[in-house]
Amino acid sequence: DRAGREEIAARVDRLTELGVEGGVYCDTIRNRGIESFYANWVPTDPIDRPLATLAHEHQHVINAGHHVTSRGDIGDERWLNEGLSYAAEALHGYWGGTLQRVWQFLSGQNGGLSLLPLDYSGSFDDRYMMFMLYLWDRFGPLVFLNLGQSGQAGVRNVEGVTGLPFEEVLRDWFIAAAVSNRGLIEGVRYNYRSVDLHGMEEQIAACSCVPGARFQGMTLERLHLDATFNVTRTLDRADADYYRLPTGADGRAHDVFFDAFGRMTVRMAIVRSR
Repeated sequence: DRAGREEIAARVDRLTELGVEGGVYCDTIRNRGIESFYANWVPTDPIDRPLATLAHEHQHVINAGHHVTSRGDIGDERWLNEGLSYAAEALHGYWGGTLQRVWQFLSGQNGGLSLLPLDYSGSFDDRYMMFMLYLWDRFGPLVFLNLGQSGQAGVRNVEGVTGLPFEEVLRDWFIAAAVSNRGLIEGVRYNYRSVDLHGMEEQIAACSCVPGARFQGMTLERLHLDATFNVTRTLDRADADYYRLPTGADGRAHDVFFDAFGRMTVRMAIVRSR
């Protein structure tokens, strides 16, 4: 109706005055059943930037609509909801911001910070995006729709839609981040399809948005096994560390043991490769 349109126009004008970066959607879905977008467009910037913003915000609107129907509120926990929106940018092929987030994810591990912080921080949007893309690649396109319509939120939502304990999904994701697209393990459980963690040369060349000409996979911290070493990490339920463990100068395979919650005899299997 006219009053609704005027209200939305006033909100958009206010956002413009405040200098909102990127874009937002105006939450009127609960009281009017209508919605609007605001996207900041700069004529000299590539057109895919505002289009990526629209894909991002459109996901929020769709997610809000599903949650209003199934839960009576407007969305999921923010870490999951933002991850879905950044995944929407990637799946629509808007690579500028997406490739930067993939590069940040692959280059930022073993830093003492959780791989998937459930208390939302914009600093970790790369991790939320990569987790959502993993769910899409492993469980199929309907997984995002199901996350919106399940009537659940956050960890319980992921568990209900995947049918797996959250820790099991995380464990598989941790492994996939290390081995995906290396040709080591076949199948969707441990491989991305939406993004090549050991490639993307064409997309990177087109946008010139990350260092280097291609992705090189997860950055691995190098540990030499021909000497005694002691690495201490405190990991929470949603964290993992990644190491490269070359064999010693004697050429023999080595066994590595680590302390897992006080159990000192947990063994890591070392596989030699030439």
